[in-house]
Amino acid sequence: MKVIENVNQYRNDIQGIRAIGALLILTFHIWFNKVSGGVDVFFVVSGFLMTGVLLRAHEKHAAVRPVAFWSHVLKRIAPTAFLVLFTTAIASYFLLPAPLLREFGNELLASAVFTQNLHLMDSSVDYLASALPPSPVQQFWALSVQIQLLFLLPLVLAPLLWFCSKLISPNHRNTVLIVALSILGISSFSYAIYQVNIDPAPAYFNSIARAWQFLVGGLLYLTAPLLSRYLNTVKQTSLAAVGLILLAASAVALPAGASFPGFPALLPVSAALCLLLAGYRGTNAVSRLLGSSLLLAIGAMSFTLYLWHWPILIFYQHFTNSTDVSLVGGIAIIVLALVLSWLTFRFFESPLRLLPIPTKRKSFGLVILCLIPVIAVTALLRIHVLSTHERYIQQLEQAPYALIEKELQLSDLTAQRVDPNELAIAMHYLPSGYSKGCNQHPRNPEVLKCISGDTQSSVVVALVGNSHAAQWEPAITAIAEQYGFQLVTMTKSNCSFGSLEDADESCYQWNDELLEILHQLDPQLVITNSTRSVEGGEFIPQSYVEQWQRLQTMGIAVAGIRDNPRFNFDPPLCLSHHEEASLNCSTPRDEQYPNPDLLSEYEDLIYNVDLTSYLCTDEICPTSSDGKLIYRDDNHLHVPYVLALRAKLADALLPKIQ
Repeated sequence: MKVIENVNQYRNDIQGIRAIGALLILTFHIWFNKVSGGVDVFFVVSGFLMTGVLLRAHEKHAAVRPVAFWSHVLKRIAPTAFLVLFTTAIASYFLLPAPLLREFGNELLASAVFTQNLHLMDSSVDYLASALPPSPVQQFWALSVQIQLLFLLPLVLAPLLWFCSKLISPNHRNTVLIVALSILGISSFSYAIYQVNIDPAPAYFNSIARAWQFLVGGLLYLTAPLLSRYLNTVKQTSLAAVGLILLAASAVALPAGASFPGFPALLPVSAALCLLLAGYRGTNAVSRLLGSSLLLAIGAMSFTLYLWHWPILIFYQHFTNSTDVSLVGGIAIIVLALVLSWLTFRFFESPLRLLPIPTKRKSFGLVILCLIPVIAVTALLRIHVLSTHERYIQQLEQAPYALIEKELQLSDLTAQRVDPNELAIAMHYLPSGYSKGCNQHPRNPEVLKCISGDTQSSVVVALVGNSHAAQWEPAITAIAEQYGFQLVTMTKSNCSFGSLEDADESCYQWNDELLEILHQLDPQLVITNSTRSVEGGEFIPQSYVEQWQRLQTMGIAVAGIRDNPRFNFDPPLCLSHHEEASLNCSTPRDEQYPNPDLLSEYEDLIYNVDLTSYLCTDEICPTSSDGKLIYRDDNHLHVPYVLALRAKLADALLPKIQ
C-alpha cells in the first residue's frame, strides 16, 4: 500500500522503513532473543503519518473528526488483529503446555480489547507471575500501545487546533502545535526516564512512557517542510545513510537489557526521523532502495508479519523445549510468517479495505463483527480452563498426597508422569494465606497479621518472612490445629525477615514494625527461613543473623527452616515437556547445597529445621517424586507436597513448642 503525505507525493520509502523495522524485529526476536528498535521505528512512523491524517482532515473539514479517525484506524487494524488472535487461540489450546493456558486466556482477553500492555505491566510486577514465559499473544502489547495513543492523538490535537483557529492567526498554527507537542514529548520522555530508573519492566509497556515516540513523529510532520529545504540530494542521501547506520546500531549494539523506552530508544527513534526526513522531498539513493519492489511488498504486510511471527516462534520454542532457534528453524519461522502474512493480506485484509463502508457506524459494526469470534473463543477457553482447575483443586483437597514417611532416595524415584491437570493448577494453587489477605504486597510496608490454629491457646507461635516462609503456612496451620497452639502469620512477598541490600524500602519499614509486634506478642517460637537459596548455592545473609540476635535479646526462640532449592527453569512447565522423563527436570544436589554445615556456627541463635532430605536425594534435587509434584514454580513448594511433609515438620518443631 502506498502512503500519501503532505506534499502530495507517494512515500514508497516509508513502506521500506516499515519493512526493515519488521525484518529487524523478526531477526532479533528469533535468533538473538532481544529487542531491535523496530517497534520504536513503527511508533515514530505511525506518529508521523497519523498526525498528517488528522491535520489534513482538519484542513478539509475544519474539524479533527476524532470518531471518523478512530473508525478508519480500527477498520484497517482490528480485523487482521482479531483474525490472528482467533487463530492463535485455537492453536494454543492444542500446542501450549497446560500450565500456560490459564494465563494465556487472560492475555488473549487483554489483547482483544487492546489493553495487553496494561496487563503485562501488572504481570511484570506480580511477584508470583513474573517468571512466566512469553505467551503467543504477547506481541499485542505494541498494538495496544498504538491504539491507545491513536485514541488520544485527536483529543490532543482538537483543542489545540480550535485554539489556533479561534484565538490566533492561522499563520502561527504550526508554531503553537510544535510548542505544545514538544512540551508533551519532553514530559513523556522525562517520565520514561524516571520510570525505567524505578522499575524498567513495567515501564517498557507503558503508553505514557512511549508517547514521546509518537509525538516526535508528529513534530517531524510539522517541521519537515522547513527542515527539508536545507537538504539537497547529497544531504538527503547522507542523512538517510545515517538513519540506516543508527538503526543497525540500535539493533546490534544495544544490550538485551537496555532500558527502553529511555535513553537507548533515542537510537532507533533518531534513525526513523533521519529516514523520514531524508525522503520528504523526492527520491535519493537510499529512498529508492527503500522503495524497491521487494521492500514495498514486505512493508505492505509489515503489520501482519509482526503479528504472525510471534505465535509461530513461541510454538516452535515449546515444541523444541528451547529458546535457542537454529538457523534452519528460524528461516522456517520467517517463511511461514511470510506465507501467512501474504495469505492474510491477499485474501482477508485487502478485500476488507476495499469494502464500500460509507458510515462510521458500519465501520464500527465490522470491527465488532470480527471481534465476536475472538471473545467467544476466549470465553470458552477461560470457562473450560477455570472449571477444570477448580475441579482438580477440589479433587486434591479431597484426596491429598499421602504423608511422606521417608527421605528421598535416587533408587526410589521413578519417571512417573505428573497429572497434566496438576501441572496446570500448580502456579494458581497458593497457600490459603494469600486469599485471606495474610501476605503483604512487595511494595506495602504495613504488617498484615492472621491468626489460625487454636485461637484461644496461650501458646503462641509466629510465622514470619517472605514467600518462602509463607509457603509453609498450610502445614504449620494443620500442626497448630492438631496440637492446639495459636499460629500468627506475618509474611510479605519479596521481603525476608532481615532485609536484603536490594530490598524495596518498604521491606525495611516492614521489618521494623514486625520486630515491635513480635516484642509485644512475645511468642514462644518464631518460625522463619534460616538460609537463602540462590542460583549456585545458598547463603545466610547477615541481616538474617542480626534479626535472630534481636529476638534473642527479647528472649524469643527462633526456628529456621532451611531454604528449598531454586531452579533456572519452571518445574511444571519442564515436566509438561518431559512427561515420561521427569528426572530431566532436576539439578545436582551439590549445586543447591554446596555447604552442608552452613548453619553449624549459629546453633546458639537459631534452631535449625532441615527438611532438605525430603526435597533432594544425595545426588539430585528433583521437581517431582513418583507422580507427586514438589514445586509450583521455580522456587516455591507445591501446597500438597508441603502438607505431605507436615508430620516431619511437626517432629522438628514440636520440641520447641510444647
